Amino acid sequence: MKLLQGLAMPCVAGSLALAAAQAPTIPESLARAGTSLQSGASMPSGAAPAVDRVLEQTDVIVRGTVGQPRSYLSDDLTEVLSDYPLSDAEVLYARSELRGTIDTASFAATIHGGVVEINHLTFSTAHAGLPRLNPGSRAVLCLQKDGARFMIALRFFGAFEITGDELVPTTTKTGFAPEMRGVPMAQALAALVTRAGAVHRRLE
Repeated sequence: MKLLQGLAMPCVAGSLALAAAQAPTIPESLARAGTSLQSGASMPSGAAPAVDRVLEQTDVIVRGTVGQPRSYLSDDLTEVLSDYPLSDAEVLYARSELRGTIDTASFAATIHGGVVEINHLTFSTAHAGLPRLNPGSRAVLCLQKDGARFMIALRFFGAFEITGDELVPTTTKTGFAPEMRGVPMAQALAALVTRAGAVHRRLE
């Protein structure tokens, strides 16, 4: 029986890998359906993370004005990504290995989701919990470098909109960053940058 159990685990793993490998790409899904499609993931379960957990995954903190997004397919053609250019981008914090390497003149932040058109059909993805980046708004973004892209840190939680004199988290997940509510922006921003440095020194 133990031998059979031992054999079963590789078989299950192999089946999962095969299923993943056979998952259709977005162009294939549209071609099969013959109509526009829409998908989305549910709200992340559990309690919202602490801000320090987001900062653990943050490589840079950038402030700027959000531009119009450009949506496109991921390299493996299985999901939609959207690049939001940031005008007047200003790097407020960067890990030591990235300092002086970031081109703020053509900087963009990337999130999961968006809308693409393929052969006159659209595929749209909207993930519950994802941050809203509103074109024309001023934002402070905690970003994780992923290849050539800068993704929102911890996927859902690294985006803040400058609203009046406050930094307001844009995730739709409730309960995130309560300690930042009602705090003047300059104070909240200074604390965010200071905490990022402290978190990374602790991890080194």
